[in-house]
Amino acid sequence: MLGKLLKYEFRAVGRILLPVYGVYLVSYIIFNYVMFESDAFGGAAKATSTVFFAMMVTTVSVVTLVLIIQRFYKNLLGDEGYLMFTLPVSTGAHIFNKILCGSAMICFGLVVATISIGIFIGTDSGFIYLFNAIGDGLGKAVEEIGLLHVLVLILETIVLAVGLCAVIVSKIYAAIAIGHMWTKHRVLGAVGAYIGMSIVESICMDLLVELGEVSWINDIFKGTTVCQGTAQTETGMLLLIIMVLIPVAIYWFISYKVLDKRLNLQ
Repeated sequence: MLGKLLKYEFRAVGRILLPVYGVYLVSYIIFNYVMFESDAFGGAAKATSTVFFAMMVTTVSVVTLVLIIQRFYKNLLGDEGYLMFTLPVSTGAHIFNKILCGSAMICFGLVVATISIGIFIGTDSGFIYLFNAIGDGLGKAVEEIGLLHVLVLILETIVLAVGLCAVIVSKIYAAIAIGHMWTKHRVLGAVGAYIGMSIVESICMDLLVELGEVSWINDIFKGTTVCQGTAQTETGMLLLIIMVLIPVAIYWFISYKVLDKRLNLQ
């Protein structure tokens, strides 16, 4: 049943985001082509393209964030919540479905932004130069540490990126769930909860930084470059992934407790 939920969620989100991202990429490609092929803007082509890129990324980010919040609130805490919670799916599965889909939405947005940067560099310096630079970098890494270790590091980087996106999404959902416990001013309650959790996160990060000065932990992260040791790099990345997934589990648990025990759809 969780698979069906994910399929439904991705379809509902895709109907909105895919056209938005598609229009963004096409318009950015056309805009860059006009900027760099026309002499009308002269030396201001790079600056103009950068400003346009920033504006488009901001717009797409806001649309994505609004959609993430809307899907959670409308489906689980709004009128659709009555129907969703009659399905033979646990509350935890509902929350996991939303976190996974929301994280995928943000990751997809990051991919689109990365493609946009590639388009900008390729349009300015030439796509052959861009592809050669990427190929040379990967080739050098494979030559130094081996193909297997390169693939492991790439996989760990992807998992870490998805985990960071999951932290963002799960914290938003936990804040919304806490705010929904208020009988009035639920938005204010959600904002307050989000700020409170962010403060706690900041304190925990400060403690981890101090903990990082402990010798054995410092030794793990000391080798987080290819040249200093592949094994240490992979171990450090794995530890980072675990550290990132801990707050995701905590925020999931908060949302679960609120929705499972104290849900109020009125």
